[in-house]
Amino acid sequence: MIAVTDFFDRPLLPSTIAAAVALSVCLAPASFADMRVRTTDGQVHNLPIDPEDIAKIQFGSRPEPPSPAKAQTKPVAKPPARSTGKDGPKLELGTFQEVRKKRDIYQDDAEVVGIVENLPPNTSAILPNFKVRGKDIEKWRHLFPGGPYRRDFGNKMAYAPDRDTALYAGGNHGVPHVLNDAWEYHLRSNSWNLIFPPDGGDHHILNRNLTAVAKNNSAKARRFLKSWFTENVVLKDGTLQTRNGGPIYPRHTWDAITYDRRTGRLMWAVLSDGSQYLETYARYTNQDPNALKSKLRRGSNLWTLDPDVGHWQRQTGSVFNPKMAGFGGTLHYVQDLGKSIWFVAEWNDDDGVWAFDGVTNQWTRLNTNNRSKFYQWTSDEFPRPSMQVAYSPKHKKLVAVRGPGVYVLDLRTNRWSKVHDDPATGASDSVTVFDYDTVNDVFLLANPGKWLKAYSFDTNRWTTLDPKGAGVFGLTSAGYFDERHGVFVLTSKGNKVWVYRYGPQTGQ
Repeated sequence: MIAVTDFFDRPLLPSTIAAAVALSVCLAPASFADMRVRTTDGQVHNLPIDPEDIAKIQFGSRPEPPSPAKAQTKPVAKPPARSTGKDGPKLELGTFQEVRKKRDIYQDDAEVVGIVENLPPNTSAILPNFKVRGKDIEKWRHLFPGGPYRRDFGNKMAYAPDRDTALYAGGNHGVPHVLNDAWEYHLRSNSWNLIFPPDGGDHHILNRNLTAVAKNNSAKARRFLKSWFTENVVLKDGTLQTRNGGPIYPRHTWDAITYDRRTGRLMWAVLSDGSQYLETYARYTNQDPNALKSKLRRGSNLWTLDPDVGHWQRQTGSVFNPKMAGFGGTLHYVQDLGKSIWFVAEWNDDDGVWAFDGVTNQWTRLNTNNRSKFYQWTSDEFPRPSMQVAYSPKHKKLVAVRGPGVYVLDLRTNRWSKVHDDPATGASDSVTVFDYDTVNDVFLLANPGKWLKAYSFDTNRWTTLDPKGAGVFGLTSAGYFDERHGVFVLTSKGNKVWVYRYGPQTGQ
């Protein structure tokens, strides 16, 4: 017998669970992980529920208790002790050799270069329409009439200084599509380059058919799933993936995408290793699921891509790994550590602050604030999910903005602290764009169509900017700060790119 409860063991009505199951397969496999199926042997299974097992569910009553012989003792979680404000263990800061493999594959656009290089302080400009190019672009142009577009909860572009570009990826809430593609934007040529075409096409079609099977056991949907999994999915290198190495039904990026300057790889916390599809894959390809499980390899939910090779690869082989399952986290490369920091504090992912070394391929928990967990901590000294971060090499501080708060992870003390609160300034990974101006030592935050602000450690406050020229950009955007040219760059649909220079272009 199978019964369905929420995370607190409260029984769910048939209408509630039916809606949740449908949403869990059509939005994202982990969207409803706080709902679960418990069998009478005490085993607990999170959603998504295999569509062909929906008919076995008993609704409307609390699950039967497991038999005494097979009952499993559930550990009682102790709430973390309140922090005394202690610093974390000392971090080893230093100078690390960064890659130098710049490729001259882009041809400068003289008009664009002229606009960018001659842009006065506190001035913005709209560039001419950008160009779209790349691998198999004609095959996929119907999906990209105006480049990659800004993806939902995907406002961060990862700056790659050795390439003189910014890299971009990310899923959507199903509309207009869910893709595992990857792109590169080059400012001087004002062009988007498709470096990893969508592998497996639009993955939202996959989940629409999983939903159809769950609702009415559609024969047409089953035929589609058999074809899709056979043609597009393989178990290779210990990971269930698309044929060219991409993640299956990828998540948003939130703020969890970055560029490792030591290895020259784009990194994305996809929050999935693909294994949640293993049973379905085995069924539709007539394989033994247990034999497949034995081939899975230990690793994290981090996926990386070499832009020159154009091939995603899941990170495996590390001894210790963060859970990397919580929505709204951040992944950001920190030059003075030579590593990328991962952090989120969620009910399903309260694993502390971690750092990934792309050279040694190992994860380390940093024990920031002398803590391994943050979610139940009542302090407001650290950022909650949907944060956005940027790093200041000058101050050795990782700065996070979330809602009205400004938070600092000081690498010299290994400690999160809240340094400012401004109710008039709201930051969110679904709306704003945030980065650090390395030329003028200010943090820039754009809320397209509303305002542009700058935060400085010197004043510890936000300043509302009034750009001359094109003013504040009006379109929902993704963006980054271009260190070579000293400009804040926002890009959106309609082939539009907006650039802004805060202050004098000195020392560049």
